[in-house]
Amino acid sequence: MDKLPWVGASVKRKEDDRLLRGSGRFLDDVEETLTLHVAIGRCPYPHARIRSIDVTRALAHSGVEAVLTGPQLVARTEGITALRPFPGSAPTMFYGMAHEVARYEGEPVVAVAAVDRYVAEDALELIDIDYEPLPHVVTVEDALRPGAPQLHATVPANVVVESSVRAGEPDRRLADAAVTVEGTFHINRVSGAPIETRGVIARWAEDTDTLELWSSTQTPHLLRAQLAHCLRMDETDVRVIAPDVGGAFGLKIGVYPEDIIAALLAIDTGRPVKWIEDRTEFFRGAAHAREAVHTLTLAADRDGTLCAMRDRYLIDLGAYHGPLGPPLLTNVMLAGPYRLHDADIHRRVVLTNKVPMGAYRGYGQAESNYVREVLVDRLARRLGRDPADVRRRNLLR
Repeated sequence: MDKLPWVGASVKRKEDDRLLRGSGRFLDDVEETLTLHVAIGRCPYPHARIRSIDVTRALAHSGVEAVLTGPQLVARTEGITALRPFPGSAPTMFYGMAHEVARYEGEPVVAVAAVDRYVAEDALELIDIDYEPLPHVVTVEDALRPGAPQLHATVPANVVVESSVRAGEPDRRLADAAVTVEGTFHINRVSGAPIETRGVIARWAEDTDTLELWSSTQTPHLLRAQLAHCLRMDETDVRVIAPDVGGAFGLKIGVYPEDIIAALLAIDTGRPVKWIEDRTEFFRGAAHAREAVHTLTLAADRDGTLCAMRDRYLIDLGAYHGPLGPPLLTNVMLAGPYRLHDADIHRRVVLTNKVPMGAYRGYGQAESNYVREVLVDRLARRLGRDPADVRRRNLLR
């Protein structure tokens, strides 16, 4: 340990000086010669069948170099994989674009590469898409009702995975407890709001068949692995560069549909391709987080000692698995810092017609902490005890 001088000492940050002086280099600061700019057409419905797409007028528009549709993308790529798939979970067939059915409002359906963003956006207006709106579900309760619209043929009843964990004798301890409290908690959907939205620049080297991708990403190596898989390329033929990142909070982890879209358009045109997300796109396409419904029961003895917990909770995954898969930390965080030997936990991860869930600031921990601590306060009030004393009594030692 004597050879590690940073142990027990403050480590000075190297990047602060240039960032504070305004000398940082972010993705939108990168502009190569002959760069094309991408605009993405997104589904205006939470659930819709795509009957047809006619891009004839867009391709004829001055300044447009390429148009990419869902069927074209799906024919050339593999589905997006979850970095941490939950064991036994059903596949949701998540591609970079919707091709037959769009499953959330904002899902990419078509993309245009043009000489500038204005031309690309104008060309989107020239694309004729015939949608057939389908019944949709936007809450986990609705998604679980008998006869509810099924989002994926591979996921019966919209349940991606269902699992239970039991420890000790929770039924007996709950029945014998001096006091029990229960609550149902609806954890709302949130997302981060970094100053810099997402973005990507893709450049294809035809002479070497290699791809270079600049991305405002937190995880360049994970992005490279997922992107190579989706593009059916060897990972050594993909290079990912992450410049300074203007905020992320977890949501810039892994591959997104727009990374795949930009890469294919760069391959098709032989020119650098750039996409910068606007703030409206951010709320329609970047990962959301947190949304869940917990019905939690907590039991204690007269002296305030916690004796058992039961939780039945539903995670709203959105329309597909996110880059990380469903949150896996909720179960292990439910007991928090307390001694608790008897527990009965049951969870279902449920699909709805909303933006896929991803990571954000703690990823499963905040939900567990909230529902547990609210009930600890209720227990203390029922027992007429100081909530701080109840917590101290039950802390792990």
